[in-house]
Amino acid sequence: MHRFKKEVITIGASNIVSSLHTLEAVVKPKLCVFVTPGNPGVIDFYHKYMLSLYESANCKVEVCGLSLAGHAPGLDNQGRLFTLQQQIEHKEDYLTQKLQANPDLKVVLVGHSVGAYIMLHTLEKLAPERVAGYWGLYPTIQHIGASPNGVRLTPLFEWYNLIGYTASWLQYLPLRIKKTIVRPFVKSGEETNLDVVASLINYSTAANAISMAKEEMANILDIDESIIHDHGDKMTFFFAEGDEWAPVSHYHDMTERFPKSQILLCENNTHHGFVVFDEEADLMGKLSCAWLDHLL
Repeated sequence: MHRFKKEVITIGASNIVSSLHTLEAVVKPKLCVFVTPGNPGVIDFYHKYMLSLYESANCKVEVCGLSLAGHAPGLDNQGRLFTLQQQIEHKEDYLTQKLQANPDLKVVLVGHSVGAYIMLHTLEKLAPERVAGYWGLYPTIQHIGASPNGVRLTPLFEWYNLIGYTASWLQYLPLRIKKTIVRPFVKSGEETNLDVVASLINYSTAANAISMAKEEMANILDIDESIIHDHGDKMTFFFAEGDEWAPVSHYHDMTERFPKSQILLCENNTHHGFVVFDEEADLMGKLSCAWLDHLL
């Protein structure tokens, strides 16, 4: 029986109210797999992936995930909009406190999409001996604005204020109406995901997601090669054919530049947003668990 805990916690000197999900190990954990979401950074989307990974590891590791600052629906952060740098500091503050409280604990840093960028730059802030691994899933860690989706969607992100204020009005609609609005974007039968997508219709989540996306397009440019060279043998990067945020050209580029790291190309035709498809989230959890074999 898995042991799942959902908490609202306050992090750092800036008192960022945050959503934390934890699957607790059945024994005292020596390893924590720490999941950072993409954008929008709502950790509820990752429950199926986290649970699959946890169960595949026989519940012997702790798996936890933290929403991006300002992205979790229903939490009061005084309408603040958080930058990419603040997202990195948010994760660093949480992990530093966690590792200080558990001297024997090591972490595997998992980042999906822009979460891979956030985790890459959090990695360099942590003591190397406390980091057992890094996994970048569909990683948007270089020139995201030049990706096919970046080129198409960058003009939309200029309207983040309008989108946020529209969401601030729509957030008062009953849940059943919100679910009707978003139902065309959710795979049939996946009711849990429908609830999570509907919860995105609120000012804080929408405004933070769009303003951060605008920043991603402008500021995620060249990879910081020094981080990967310093930690390359701990690192796994996972790409997929047809991904229009982290295109396959990035896979080929990284394979040539970083031979010490494990650079993988998906053979199962999964989507960049795999977490909203139950079968793909389950599959990715099982695949990820295989990367833990040498650590368990």
